[in-house]
Amino acid sequence: MQRMPGGLNTPPASPRNQHPVGGEELPQNNDTRQDGEMLRNEHQKPVPPKLQIPTTQMYASLASLSCATRLSPPNGQGLADNNEGSVLTPELIAVGELVSAMKRVVGVLGTTFDSLGEQAERVAILAPTLKATEQIKKLRAEIAKVVSESESQALEVNNLLEEAVKQTLSDNLKAHIRDVVAHEVKKRVTQQLQTQIPDDVRRHTLSHTRQIFEVQRSLHNSEARQHNSALGPTPLTRELRPLLRPLPSAEQSPSAGSVPPARISRTVSHNEEPPTPSPLFPRDLKALFALKPEEAQTLVDEYGLGKQAVPATPIVEVGDSRERNLNKFMAHIGVVGFEMHGFLSSISISQGGGALPSTLIIRILGDP
Repeated sequence: MQRMPGGLNTPPASPRNQHPVGGEELPQNNDTRQDGEMLRNEHQKPVPPKLQIPTTQMYASLASLSCATRLSPPNGQGLADNNEGSVLTPELIAVGELVSAMKRVVGVLGTTFDSLGEQAERVAILAPTLKATEQIKKLRAEIAKVVSESESQALEVNNLLEEAVKQTLSDNLKAHIRDVVAHEVKKRVTQQLQTQIPDDVRRHTLSHTRQIFEVQRSLHNSEARQHNSALGPTPLTRELRPLLRPLPSAEQSPSAGSVPPARISRTVSHNEEPPTPSPLFPRDLKALFALKPEEAQTLVDEYGLGKQAVPATPIVEVGDSRERNLNKFMAHIGVVGFEMHGFLSSISISQGGGALPSTLIIRILGDP
């Protein structure tokens, strides 16, 4: 056996081994011998280097394949014997099956690659949708988180509001209950006192209470008059001490201004309100001189000075006026050294002519 180019092993062809059809031996001549020697010389030439192929399963199968063929003589004799001498070995069958399997695998791979290409195109088309879906999922998660935090905060605020409302309602309800209970107790006690205590005893009690208040009022007013008289004519911004208003008479209820007095009920109240100063009482002499006519009249009425007679002055006629009321009030509260007089001042006709009332404050020097 000699190795042929390409890695195939073939037995050397010899004319001696070839037999003609019918089993007769052909005569050998000189030409035939020369041809045989030339063939042997050709077979003895150096074998070219083999091709180095990577060792894989497929190439290992191909490398192990060997084919045995006979070479035909140069004259073309023995073609039939050469054809009959060709052998279909198992290696060739395996190679054919391997090639068929490879073709099938290549076909399957082509189909697979086509499917992968289509899927890649679909993925490329659906990529924005997938990104949008991911963003939507993230946004939903963020919204759910915000909603959860808002619900927890709302629950905390609700609990705080409930506690605050309960506390406020409790405090207000307690205060209201105390007021209602106190008023009801006072009412019931008054009713029981009116039932249990005779009217004479109540009148005597009220009379004694009024006498105590009158004594206190007289003492307070005396001290206030003494303080006001010590201020002197200057300065006008020194603070006056207010006097207490007189208590209403036993036959009349407290009245202010032009409100008519009302009869006191036969059921005399056991509680008598202490006297208080007028809210219009001036703070100092400057505020006193700036009082309006209606305010001066109200002060005169509240302090019971309406019936006091004041001598007329040569400037103003006798009658109720702002200046007369203020003179009465100053004399009552102990202010000395001043007298107020009113007169009519004439204005030129070119300036809108007419007579306007004016006030003249006269300062009296010396002791009152």
